[in-house]
Amino acid sequence: MTARAVRAGLLYFAAAFAAGWMLGPLRELLIVPRWGRPIGLLADAPLILGASFLAARALLARRAPPFGRGERAAMGLVALAALLAGEDAVTRALEGTSIFAKWTGGGLAEGLAGFGLPLVFAVLPLVVGRR
Repeated sequence: MTARAVRAGLLYFAAAFAAGWMLGPLRELLIVPRWGRPIGLLADAPLILGASFLAARALLARRAPPFGRGERAAMGLVALAALLAGEDAVTRALEGTSIFAKWTGGGLAEGLAGFGLPLVFAVLPLVVGRR
């Protein structure tokens, strides 16, 4: 794992976390009270994935020489580890529980958002950076 892949992964995480940090309060204040948490999670998921896609594309476009498959995979794994740690820290601070307890204690939408979105997030640098 190269230093530039780690740096890119941390930048990728920061961009996605910032998008979630901005969309989360909007979801909780506008969508969840009217339609419930499952609809809220499913409504903001495409927006967060779109922001993640744009962040991955922008980060990979600036790399010279271009990242190979291994570096893109490392970027995604570093970002995933940082995302899970960040999400868990925020969830523990705000709700007093872990993200894993939150994901497994809910319904299908919570499970998809909890387990599926981070996996797609981790794979996006591989997909976006294909040559």
